[in-house]
Amino acid sequence: MAIGFQWNPEPFPVYFEKTVRLSAISQNQRLLLRASFGGETLVSVDCQSFAELNEEHHEIDLTPYCDEEEHQLTMEVVPRSLFGRPVHEPALSDCTLLLVDKEVFDVFFDLQQVAELLRWTSREDLSSRLCMLLDRVLSMIDIPRDTRSYRSSIVDDSIMSREVNRVWSPEEFDGNRVNLLSDEQRTAFLRSGIELWNGLSDLRKLYPNTGAMTVFGHAHIDYAWLWPVEETKRKILRTFANAVRLSRKYCDFVFAQSSAKMYMDLHRSDPLLYEQVEELVRNGRVEPVGGSWVEFDSNLANPESLIRQFLMGQSFFQKAFGVSSRVAWLPDVFGFTWVLPQILKSAGIDYFVTTKLYWNDKNPFPYDLCRWRGIDGSEVVYHSFNNPNEGYNGHLDVRDISQTWQNYRGKDYHMETILSNGYGDGGGGPTDEMIERYLRLKDFPDIPALKMRKTEDFFEDVRSHIEEL
Repeated sequence: MAIGFQWNPEPFPVYFEKTVRLSAISQNQRLLLRASFGGETLVSVDCQSFAELNEEHHEIDLTPYCDEEEHQLTMEVVPRSLFGRPVHEPALSDCTLLLVDKEVFDVFFDLQQVAELLRWTSREDLSSRLCMLLDRVLSMIDIPRDTRSYRSSIVDDSIMSREVNRVWSPEEFDGNRVNLLSDEQRTAFLRSGIELWNGLSDLRKLYPNTGAMTVFGHAHIDYAWLWPVEETKRKILRTFANAVRLSRKYCDFVFAQSSAKMYMDLHRSDPLLYEQVEELVRNGRVEPVGGSWVEFDSNLANPESLIRQFLMGQSFFQKAFGVSSRVAWLPDVFGFTWVLPQILKSAGIDYFVTTKLYWNDKNPFPYDLCRWRGIDGSEVVYHSFNNPNEGYNGHLDVRDISQTWQNYRGKDYHMETILSNGYGDGGGGPTDEMIERYLRLKDFPDIPALKMRKTEDFFEDVRSHIEEL
């Protein structure tokens, strides 16, 4: 099939298969598959669920399979985009193998994050220092170009710059060209990366971290919303496959997922993947949060229904993983009954998280961190985080981190908040880029110190700190 191949969207899902033999690559290289098959796609390798491709997950890292052996790639595609929108004329629009120089990529990605910090910092003095650092670092880099006159004619001359840009277009690089950088240019590029981090280290001494933030991967999935339940089960499978893949690639990665029924459905649809999730739960890399069967409505349901939610949810988690959740996780619920603290405490839950109260434009809730006391006097620790960009679907970038921290109103009690990151409702959860950002931003100046860990660990720190006050 060539790029542009169109296929019939009914019935679905459809399957694309190909056997490949990938050459061995050096330790400093990565092999990525950039592809779009016309809908949300589960990628399996040798009949094992491996990754997801969709509007937000454009590439998958095939480096583990660069071993000179044959591997079967299978793509299960549903002709839907995010939020269940139909793709009426699905087509194979991209399918490219990319060989990436990891060291060069790391420097490029470092520069990108520093530029984002420059864009979103509210401190003019830090902004000025970041500008000087970037100017110094970029001056060390000789980017290969084909038109010397184009480069020299627009430097420091705004009038001439406008004239040249009106006549000439920027050079377009051929994406198929290999070895764009000479050895000398590559060495200079990597040296600039060292200079960048030396400068950031100096800036961190002048602008230390402001507070702290617990971050973790997450993928909110509505069980019944804009798609059939059978599609929900496919979304669950794709999301967990992506989470397991990221856990293998990044030793720091932690993933929190609610709803016991999702784990049960995963066990039924893919027992092998479920076993890998089970091992990650034992190792503290996957956190089954919520303690309930699904993320339920608590406005219309009566108390007996809510009790059943936690009876079934906690029983499943205890039987499946030997743990019970201590964190009620209801970020997308529009209201909460006053009997909920009593039910939570009876179910062994001490902590409660939501974000939906920020949607209230009539009588805003005044606290981000407090004790919520129910009718009978039962108390749970309540916490919420206000990410104004994508809420609980955070991108783990400088903007999300900075603005969520600025909005946090519990600093008088505890100088730390949380931020979940990942695309939900079939978005596949976190991306590689989000974890790559974390690995850099945890060492950046003037933003909260980032900790990739479980929500329960965050709340344990909150409780011990508050009890000391």
